[in-house]
Formats: sequence, C-alpha cells, structure tokens
Amino acid sequence: MRHLLISFILTLCFSNASYANSGSINVESSISDSLIVDHEAYLRDLDSLKAWVEALHPLPYARISEDDFNIALNLAKEEVLKLDNEKDFIYIVSELLGKIRDSHTGISIGVLFKKTLEQNWKANAFLPKVINIEDELYVIQDGSGLLSSGYKITTLNGVASQDVFKSALALSPWEGNSWLSNFRAAERLTILTTLYNSEDSSELFINGEKYSLIERG
Repeated sequence: MRHLLISFILTLCFSNASYANSGSINVESSISDSLIVDHEAYLRDLDSLKAWVEALHPLPYARISEDDFNIALNLAKEEVLKLDNEKDFIYIVSELLGKIRDSHTGISIGVLFKKTLEQNWKANAFLPKVINIEDELYVIQDGSGLLSSGYKITTLNGVASQDVFKSALALSPWEGNSWLSNFRAAERLTILTTLYNSEDSSELFINGEKYSLIERG
C-alpha cells in the first residue's frame, strides 16, 4: 500500500510479569495541508491499519469486540469520505485506535511531536508546559522564562484554548477507561496540537502575543 500522506508510527506494545515485546510500523512522509484528491487510498489505509493491529497486538479485542471495532472502522471510513485536508486524517486514525483502549496502541505522540517541531520549529526549542484546571488553561512551567507559572492562557494562535485542548484530547491515548490519563496526556499535547493545527505552524501566539523561540543551550 502507499505511504500515508501524514506521518505517524503505529506502536503496539504488550507485556506481562516476565517479559515485554513490541512491534511497530513506521509510515513516514511530510505533514501536509494539501487537499485530498484520492479518498479511496485513505480507505485502503484504514483497512491496512486494522490488519496491522491484528498482526501485532496479542489481544486487540480484549476491551472491544471485533464486531464493534468493525463498526467503528466503518464510521471512520465515512469520516474519511468527508475529509478535505490531509492533516485531519490523523484525528480519524487516533479516534479509531482509541477504541482499543490500550495506551500502547495508537499514534506515537513522541514521533509526531518531533516531526512537527523539526518541520516547523526547532526540535530543541523550549515550549511552555500547561495544566487544565476547571476548563481553564494555565502555564505550570516555561523553560524559556518568558511566561510565569500560573499565567492563564485564553487563546493559542487565535483559537480558544479550550478548543485546542479538545483537539489534544482527540490525539491523546486511552488506557482502559482511565479518563484522567487521557486528560493529562492532552495537557502535554496542547502546545503541539496548536502548532500542528495551525496553517503557519512556524509561529506560536499565546493570548495574542508572539512567543519568542528560544533554543536550549
């Protein structure tokens, strides 16, 4: 099958008390804002994705039946047919893999983070770390020293911070029904999601002010 037009690594890891094994599939290309012209190719990608999961995961249907996963797969295909932008495909993939409820099966966030920064910013740049408290976003740490701890964020690149956070939730992995782990992962992904979703991912504006890029020494 062809390479996906976005980049991600599907990583499936499993373990018990005595050993751990892992398998991964690396599908690389550029992250693109291009319009989709061949929806059928993306439908084939989803079929291949299901085959990868079944080949690499020892118990893919431990928390969801195969029938229910197939229903989710068909719904994902319906969403693909509505797609205009290549970037949005990663959200469909993430939601589908989230049905498995295994935090080791899904989009490799580390790879996505690295490729997004390398393509648009700098991989070694400082970025603020945030926390979501009662539907409000706050800075908890900023290695650049530009933002103080407790600084409230209302907008990120002109988008309401909670809307960005909802997108980050959609990319975050699930472990069983652990809502908290999904929530905490989304906090770590919020700034990345801002950059990924923006048409010009090379700049970051927080509350309308440009965040100056400072590289680690």
